Amino acid sequence: MSQTVAAGVEQVTIYNSLMPPEGPKGMPVQLDFSTSGSLLVDFTLPMNQRRISAIQTISVRNWLNTASLTITIQGFSEPFDIPAYTDVVMPIPAANLAKFIFSTTTNLIIPVTFYNIPLPSVALVNPAGGTPVTIAGVLTTTPQEGTATAGTVFTVAVGGTAVSPLVGIVHGARIVNPAAAVESLFVDLVNAAGTAAPGANGTTEELLPGQAFNAPPTSGTVSVNAATGGHTFTVYKW
Repeated sequence: MSQTVAAGVEQVTIYNSLMPPEGPKGMPVQLDFSTSGSLLVDFTLPMNQRRISAIQTISVRNWLNTASLTITIQGFSEPFDIPAYTDVVMPIPAANLAKFIFSTTTNLIIPVTFYNIPLPSVALVNPAGGTPVTIAGVLTTTPQEGTATAGTVFTVAVGGTAVSPLVGIVHGARIVNPAAAVESLFVDLVNAAGTAAPGANGTTEELLPGQAFNAPPTSGTVSVNAATGGHTFTVYKW
């Protein structure tokens, strides 16, 4: 089985799946590394008692861990390393393996869930690449901060000739057609802005006097135009 997932998520196909006769089950475990850096989870007894017939997937919440988490599966030669600040859903190479050793260098409690059903492999990585921030007990990623600065230009020098106040990567921007303006301002995130909306390609937006345009994060060129030369506007980015 395989699926298409969003950017920043890795997914692969698994081939050794089987459907357990006891039906789908998930068994959550809190791995407490406060007293030991290596913990064994053994499913030999529940497998012999037929309470669970197989372990086919492991879900690991390693998002808060500043170190990697190593999983050694008895009967499988290669260990698996879960990087720091990473959550994974990991299919098991063989469904009848019962003993799992987890090792890390930190003293956290790491939630792990064992499933008897096959699930696709997914890795979710902290995009900031740094320590997550906890606010009021809620886990969030490291915030991206920025200082507002002026755009490249703030005047349409020649009426009908577009200018580019935002070029390159910006985390966000705001363009304002002043309330004292006597005509519209035109903004386009895709093409060179004209002096009418929606424009030839349907991407030009019109700002009446006093209106503002909030640009999303972009790495492209934002184009601005007006019918009359000397039209001044307000622009800032961060």
